[in-house]
This record gives sequence, C-alpha cells and structure tokens, in this order.
Amino acid sequence: IYIIPQTGKKMKQKRVTYEKNLFILKMYIKFGGFSGKENYMKKIAVFFAEGYEEIEALTVVDLCRRAGIHTDMVSVTEQKTVTGSHGITVSMDLLFDEVIFQELDMIVLPGGMPGTKNLETHAGLMSRVEEFDVAGKGVAAICAAPSVFGKYAYCF
Repeated sequence: IYIIPQTGKKMKQKRVTYEKNLFILKMYIKFGGFSGKENYMKKIAVFFAEGYEEIEALTVVDLCRRAGIHTDMVSVTEQKTVTGSHGITVSMDLLFDEVIFQELDMIVLPGGMPGTKNLETHAGLMSRVEEFDVAGKGVAAICAAPSVFGKYAYCF
C-alpha cells in the first residue's frame, strides 16, 4: 500500500508501476496538460543508447508529443537507429552531435540495461547533464537512469 502525499489516498500497486505513472503524471501537469494553457516547456530531447528500455523511452516521447511539446529522439551512437533491450529498433530524429542544446528545456534519460550504462559512458552527454544541472534546466531520468547522477554527484 502506498499513500499518495497530495491526496492521502491509499493505492495498491507495484512500486515500479506507481513511480512510472507518477513521473508521467507530473510531466503532464508541469507542461500544462490539464490547464489548457500554453506549454512553457517548448523543447526536450530523449537520449537513446543501445539497450534502452522501450517503454520508458517511447512513452515519454509519445506523451510529450501529444501534449504539444517538441520532442527529439537523439541517438548517442553514431547510428540513426538504436535498438532497445527487447530488440525493438527505432529511427532517431537526431544524432548527438546534431543537437542544439541551447534550444532545449529538458534532457530525458530513459533506463534499461545496458542502455543506462551506455548513456553513462557517453562523456558528451554527461557533460551536458552537468551543464543543465548548473543552469537549473530540466533533467529527467527514469528507473535505472538516475544511477548516473550518483556517479557524477548530481543531486536532484
């Protein structure tokens, strides 16, 4: 049983499911999905490495695009296609070197293994995560991906 702090309601769910749903709900509310107001978050990028968790990456892309947020799928490999941990290959919008980071409001790191480890070994991405942290810009990480923050001593 989990208690939702805002409402005090009790829920029976698997912890992982609850945390994923809460993340999605928070993003939807934060981006103005329930208010009908114009989204203040204009552009985000979801970064894909070989072995990413498909549901964690593609759900974010789908929900954000439905909410009217420009969302780029970015490969940290040298290839325009990236294969997830369950063998699903997806075409990316951009390669890492093509991203204009100054235009982004948020960086999203999906989990999955070995995807998280592959994101973590990409020095350019980790440098950008640090820049976003220092600048107070959005950095989101799902499931296993927050583990990269501990290694680099980022606290969110």
